[in-house]
Amino acid sequence: MGQDMQKIGYGNPRARMPTASRAVAAVLLAAVAGGGAVLALRALPGAAIYSGYSMVMAATGLLCGWYGLGREGLNSLYRAILGGLRMALYLGAMTVVYLGGSEMFRHAQMVKSTNVLGTLLDGVGFGIRAAEKLLSVEIAGMVVAGCVMAAILTWLTQRRLP
Repeated sequence: MGQDMQKIGYGNPRARMPTASRAVAAVLLAAVAGGGAVLALRALPGAAIYSGYSMVMAATGLLCGWYGLGREGLNSLYRAILGGLRMALYLGAMTVVYLGGSEMFRHAQMVKSTNVLGTLLDGVGFGIRAAEKLLSVEIAGMVVAGCVMAAILTWLTQRRLP
């Protein structure tokens, strides 16, 4: 019984968490997501409504980097590039959710609508229309390239640092 508890308490010393690569991925994806949000706010009409968008996207990038990209085993350059593209898709989906949700709540407050499904569908529609406006080469290209570069740097960190 005592030896079993020691195995549980100590664990496998070789199976350490890659905290350096997680930190690199989190910081880089937070910077990419925050920078992309600042560019996106310049492209959206009436951007003053979405004042917290850049902070939400930076926090999303931080979480995606720490829990998504930094945690997975990027054992090849190919897997690193795929991980970066997946993170870019996650950030794009969060953009649709945030912009659509904030427009849905703003519309619901202005109209005082009792049609919940209609308001929800209007919010999703606005989020998709806003994402279409943001699919320019400057914004989407910067986010995709930034996520891929962050994944490559995370892969290099995993290979070089213990």
